[in-house]
Amino acid sequence: MPLLSTHWRHLVVRPSSPRKGFSRSVSWARITDITNRLTAYDTVECAKALVGEADREYIDARTERKTLSCQYQNSLEERHKLQQSINSLLHRKQNWSSIELLEFTDLCQKEHTIEQKEMSLKSKLQQAEYKLEEAHSQYMNALRDHYHEEQIWSEKGRRMSTYVTWGLFLFNSCLFIVSIAYVEPKKRQAIVEKVTDNIIHLHTERTAALMEKHEKNVERMLKHRSDENQIGKELQRHEERNVQAKFNPSESVQETFVPNEKPTLTALVSFSTLVLVLVLNTVKR
Repeated sequence: MPLLSTHWRHLVVRPSSPRKGFSRSVSWARITDITNRLTAYDTVECAKALVGEADREYIDARTERKTLSCQYQNSLEERHKLQQSINSLLHRKQNWSSIELLEFTDLCQKEHTIEQKEMSLKSKLQQAEYKLEEAHSQYMNALRDHYHEEQIWSEKGRRMSTYVTWGLFLFNSCLFIVSIAYVEPKKRQAIVEKVTDNIIHLHTERTAALMEKHEKNVERMLKHRSDENQIGKELQRHEERNVQAKFNPSESVQETFVPNEKPTLTALVSFSTLVLVLVLNTVKR
């Protein structure tokens, strides 16, 4: 099979576009939002979001307080060094020169500036500590609210699961009662009707077969009786002929032995019947 060209390969095998992934994520987010609203889990999500926000505020306040504390410590150390320099100059006040006087003046200005900076840093540090305490209390309150909402939601879920369990138990009980009181009798009735129909069908078939057999036996008996009647008639005729032969033997001979007379079917049947009757009489004797 020849290989596909780059153009057709690009048309056939298209990479998944980012729009499809974005649409899938949006649809999944919508489904999650709807599910949370139906299960009342959105309050827990809101409490969780508040915990995250309070945690970020607490981290920011702690970082700011740490930074201000470092700056305040640095300003204290710098002021302490300036005080040491000023004290050393004051010990040599009587031997000051013009350069040392200028240096003392510059140190005093720096000390004043650092003192103002220290006061501002101290106030800022106090505010940062108050803000840190407030952020910590908000964080703890958010954690407590989140825990409380989760407990409420879990209690609702536990209660709902209890209701569902009892509902399933009642539903199964109703199904069992209905099956015992209605379905099973219907099944038994259907089975009984089916078995009864089969028995009736078999009985009808056997009755029809017996009736057919009985009719055949009756036909055979009727036929046998007709044969017996015919044989009796033939015997009666034969006896009559014997009686006539006793009183008029010439006519009987003429009637019996007719020259050039062709035997008919009736004569043959009569002759065979006569022979059969003679044989039966002989056997009985």
